[in-house]
Amino acid sequence: TDVTGRSRFLGYHAGLEAGIVAGKRPGLSAVAIGPLILGAHTPGERVSLESVAQEVLVIRKLLEMCTSHS
Repeated sequence: TDVTGRSRFLGYHAGLEAGIVAGKRPGLSAVAIGPLILGAHTPGERVSLESVAQEVLVIRKLLEMCTSHS
């Protein structure tokens, strides 16, 4: 289910553990979400505030979906 009303797939290396966790549980699907971070691990590291706001909306919608199915 697309929680934002639009779909976009981005793939990039970010050192996330979702693949490691999923690899330990056959059949488990995992995703990693997060805001747009620019210049990670550098003195100029910054985050897109617009992408943080979007993540808040996505997480709220996911929580609503989880609680409506319990």
